[in-house]
Amino acid sequence: MAEYLQWHLETNAALWQRWNDHGIQPGQEFAVDFNFYCPRQDIADAFVRSLEASGFSVKKEAKRTLLFWKGWEVEATATYAWTLDYLNERTKEFCKSADECGFSFEGIGAQMPASS
Repeated sequence: MAEYLQWHLETNAALWQRWNDHGIQPGQEFAVDFNFYCPRQDIADAFVRSLEASGFSVKKEAKRTLLFWKGWEVEATATYAWTLDYLNERTKEFCKSADECGFSFEGIGAQMPASS
């Protein structure tokens, strides 16, 4: 976990800089998407329930990755007054959960709010 956690944290820092360049300030409310891949439907369903119970808006989609193998992509969106520190804490939690529960944390994204 340590290696890909470090990669996610470095990616968060780079994204945060880009967001800052687009006018996002620490503590400004905007939506962040967290993306996951679950190899089994029971894992995806349980994870979706957990995310929804935690206040995330969640989408789940079946995804064929090979000719006969199918998994589920999960996108969880949270609107919050984000800071880089809080984003990194959520990332650490998701990386740990992914390791423990048998899915993968693929990364984050966000749509920039309209300029005022």
